Amino acid sequence: MDLERARVFAKRCVPKDPAMKSALVLLPIAAVPRIWTMISDQGVFWPDEIYQSIEQAHRLVFGYGMVPWEFRDGARSWVFPGLLAGAIKFATWFGARTGPDVVHAAKGMMVILAVWGVIATMKLANKIGGTNAAFIAGVWYALFPSIIVYGSRCMSEMASAPTLATAAWLAYEGGTKKNPRNELLAGAIAAFAIFLRYQNGVIGVGLFLMLLARRRWWDLLYFSVAALFVGMLGGWLDKLTWGNWFHSFFVYWKFNVVEGGGAKWGVADAMYYANTVWSATGWPIILIGLGFLLSLRRAAVLMLTVCVFVAAHVHTPHKEYRFMMPIVPLVLALGSAGLAWIIEKIPGNVRGTPTAGWVAALVGSITGAALAYKIATITFCDMGAFCDVEMGTHAPWHHEDGPNLAFWEAGQHNDLCGMGMSGMGLISSGGYSYLHKNVPIVSASDTNVANYITFPRLRPPPPGYRLVGFFDDYVLFKRDGQCAPAPYFRQMFP
Repeated sequence: MDLERARVFAKRCVPKDPAMKSALVLLPIAAVPRIWTMISDQGVFWPDEIYQSIEQAHRLVFGYGMVPWEFRDGARSWVFPGLLAGAIKFATWFGARTGPDVVHAAKGMMVILAVWGVIATMKLANKIGGTNAAFIAGVWYALFPSIIVYGSRCMSEMASAPTLATAAWLAYEGGTKKNPRNELLAGAIAAFAIFLRYQNGVIGVGLFLMLLARRRWWDLLYFSVAALFVGMLGGWLDKLTWGNWFHSFFVYWKFNVVEGGGAKWGVADAMYYANTVWSATGWPIILIGLGFLLSLRRAAVLMLTVCVFVAAHVHTPHKEYRFMMPIVPLVLALGSAGLAWIIEKIPGNVRGTPTAGWVAALVGSITGAALAYKIATITFCDMGAFCDVEMGTHAPWHHEDGPNLAFWEAGQHNDLCGMGMSGMGLISSGGYSYLHKNVPIVSASDTNVANYITFPRLRPPPPGYRLVGFFDDYVLFKRDGQCAPAPYFRQMFP
């Protein structure tokens, strides 16, 4: 009897959708490298992954943290930090008290979103191109190098990717007049994604036009009503936090579009994204690009929307490869749908037949192996960063994570009253999210203010300090005694 119940339970747990059965294999493949980076890699690729997100979430939950200019002048919505703050607060209910607990809670949320992105991408690919497309898209998403490098980092772009994929899938799924759940959710999620990153509005408009082109009037109505409602909620949140409706959007628009302020962080040529996607992905991008172009016959509006998104970023002077991450699931879903169409054109193949399935499995396996190899050999320069310095030849894993590991250790000592560091700028560190102790963070030369200091190895400690531990290429020292006040210290970046 117990065996029979087990069989019934197992049968119920196995998805009925053939496209989702392959997800049972692909989800662990996607989860393992992202969980590994969450736990073992505490380096910082870009400061934004700390100071635009987890540091502000830390301020919401614990009341202190660094304040970048965006959260001084109100150029960012509190939606994304609020999402991370919810994860951190939830973790505190289960005993999270240390810096590692805080960081793992926030990064764990990003891993959950990333793994959900596999499902959403496969669902979207299935709606556009069928079961074979879903499998290929799942393999690509699980092993796509750039979204593994960025996967557990608290970047709004990485939260945007699964969110937009979900909105697109639900918009394609559609609903009925009596059961409009899918389109209500699609509109709400598409609007929510805009407050993660305002450029995501291009995709939201594209989904609206897709429904309009298909003359799905009830779907269009429900999508629009839900999007408008969530959009107003986002504006109201700005009213509560910054004092004016949609304040963050107008400040962001003025700084980046009207004043061109983003250019002060660097200007790249028009080929930056084309060159970087090639160096960061390798030859599979040719197959993905071919399939993407062929998806025109199956998803023309969505494909053109993605092209508009890319064109807008190419036109923008300041470029970073992470800016393309929100559309990666859409590109992979469309690319797999185009390849599935080619597979079905092979003589004797029809969508859903075993022969077509074997061809799709072969394509997915070969390209997946190539993507996995790229992950193992990828460098900073491959990701479009630091190509003009020696660091560009290094792998992006564990980049300068020594200070953050030292912060973790120091923050768990009750006698910590001041933290000193040198060897790198504070903006390149993990800040209070890692230290998790409300004490001044100052230069290591301020020995009267800091009783714990960290700096690169091979430097002798100041008199009176003794070794606490080694953390990669950094060391942590401490001294006895109290700390002098630091009246000049402010928790703010200019």
